[in-house]
Amino acid sequence: MTRFSAYFDESTGNDSPILVVAGFLSTDAQWSLFIREWKEVLAGFAISAFHMREFAHRTGEFRGMEERARQQLMGRLLGIITRRAKLGFAAAVHIKEFEAVFTGSDRTEIGSPYKLGCTANWLEIGERAQKHYQVEPIDFFFDAGHSNKGEVQQSFRESKQNPEFVQYRLGTIHFADDKMHAPLQAADMAAYGFWRWLDAHFAVKTRHGRYPFQEIVKIPWTIREFDRSSFEEMQVQRKGGRVDKKIVHRVISALRPGQTDAPHYSN
Repeated sequence: MTRFSAYFDESTGNDSPILVVAGFLSTDAQWSLFIREWKEVLAGFAISAFHMREFAHRTGEFRGMEERARQQLMGRLLGIITRRAKLGFAAAVHIKEFEAVFTGSDRTEIGSPYKLGCTANWLEIGERAQKHYQVEPIDFFFDAGHSNKGEVQQSFRESKQNPEFVQYRLGTIHFADDKMHAPLQAADMAAYGFWRWLDAHFAVKTRHGRYPFQEIVKIPWTIREFDRSSFEEMQVQRKGGRVDKKIVHRVISALRPGQTDAPHYSN
């Protein structure tokens, strides 16, 4: 049987209106090839681990790296991602609108924007597993450094115990060191790319992102955006009301296979 694993990381910034949790799903066989190739490329450039924010700001191990070497490194890493990652998933949460809708006890029950982003991604993958009659459980990996990992672990346990999600094939959840897990470094690259694009185009989302973002979205992506309308619908649903499926649909967009443009959100 084919086993799948998914790797995710989060990206946001000080006073940014957006938080993004993004990453990749692939077979364990492809991840094994990915890890070997990724480590070989980094070793060739004398880099111990790839961190997108350090690369973008030319700090840490990337301080003083010549532009030609930077381009070569990025090109090779992107090539590995597009060869080995099967699908991409991302959840973008509008932070200020989240905080405006969920207050007091509601906030305590809902948790953090990070928890929402993580949960949305594994449920999206689980729904896909159900549709494709996935047999083997799917394992999930997140960066160990996040302060909200405890509530994410609890949310995952609740999802697994929910009878509605039995066919989602949720396996295990792990919080790992991205320095030791190369797929988490790729997830970091994706999360940072989506966050930069969304943060820069918060008001009007253009269809064209910058390289390397254009390369990352060449694989099929499923992207969920949580804005005020979706938060209000969540409140209605939590209180037993009927959810307007049209509103929920408006904040969900998917990149279809073969589509190479930057993601488009319909509002």
